[in-house]
Amino acid sequence: MRKTLLILSFVFVLLSIVFSILPLDTLALLPIGIALVLIFLTFKKSDTNQRKLTKWLFAITYICAIFVLGKTYLIKDEVEKDQQFEQQKIDTKQEAKKELEDLELKLEEINACLMNPKCYEQKGIVAMSQELDATKEIYEQKVERFLELEELIESFNS
Repeated sequence: MRKTLLILSFVFVLLSIVFSILPLDTLALLPIGIALVLIFLTFKKSDTNQRKLTKWLFAITYICAIFVLGKTYLIKDEVEKDQQFEQQKIDTKQEAKKELEDLELKLEEINACLMNPKCYEQKGIVAMSQELDATKEIYEQKVERFLELEELIESFNS
């Protein structure tokens, strides 16, 4: 019985060491607790001259417990803001806004030309209407992209 308890204690001490090293947070306390119970039972079943190994197992398990508790309560996880990414979001938004303004000016020029008979006779009304349609399509795509960027920035900021 003592040998079985000793082997199980040793296995759970090894598991405690492995779980303590891995980033499993308080989950490592489970094998530590089981190891402590098994070591205690082994200690009680042992004669006084056979308790040296169980004392070492106790010490190792307590060190693992202290390490896990220290790692859990003393080390704080912090999320750091990526300044480069933040700046890239702002730059992308400004570029999209500038593109939209340029397209709005182009649309105004085309509409002004279509209002002026001399202008559209010179360039051709069909060519002007095709250019207007193409510019509107590009404008709609850019507006959609701009709104997606706005939404993305909102989600990152909240």
